[in-house]
Amino acid sequence: MKSSGPARTRNQSVSTNLEKSLSRYALATATIAAVAIPAAAKADFSGPYAPANWTFQNTGGSTDGSVDTSGAPASITLTGGNSQSGTPGDTNFTIAAVASGPLNFHWSYFSTDSGTYDSAYFLLNGVPTFLADNGSQGSGNFSIALTSGNIFGFRVHTADNLFGDGELTVSNFNAPVPEGSTLSLLALGAVGVAMVMRRRAQAAA
Repeated sequence: MKSSGPARTRNQSVSTNLEKSLSRYALATATIAAVAIPAAAKADFSGPYAPANWTFQNTGGSTDGSVDTSGAPASITLTGGNSQSGTPGDTNFTIAAVASGPLNFHWSYFSTDSGTYDSAYFLLNGVPTFLADNGSQGSGNFSIALTSGNIFGFRVHTADNLFGDGELTVSNFNAPVPEGSTLSLLALGAVGVAMVMRRRAQAAA
């Protein structure tokens, strides 16, 4: 009678090598996906950029500023203060970027006040970029590159909270989100790791 020892040894060797290869592949896939997730554009105020995920804030004399999200996911309108306080203030609407990539949007600014008493800005990590004021009302397009974790958003500033508010409407909003196919790659890697761990547990039992 022939011994099955050598055949069993060869099978065990093949199984071990396969397990090692699968383990290396799964870990490498998960690592690549985790550290290098590309970004795609999200074309509206939904998903991670839904209005509920943003932070709304009034500062200074702007105690009555507001944000109208009834137009979401297509648009939002940020209205600055007109509290009659006679003091300056800001109305901000901000969020953290969930991925790195381009941000672009269309803006429109309107006010019943005059001069430079009210103005609209894009915010990036607290630094404002001018869009328009009462003397330059109108609309335009804006684009910038974001890094994941950047705090960005919009501001309406008022110098006096008198004689009417400023209103900034943002539409055609596109911000970076993790690429779905890469997230699937990450999931595949995680599944592979789980399979290897389960196989080892069964072998040790």
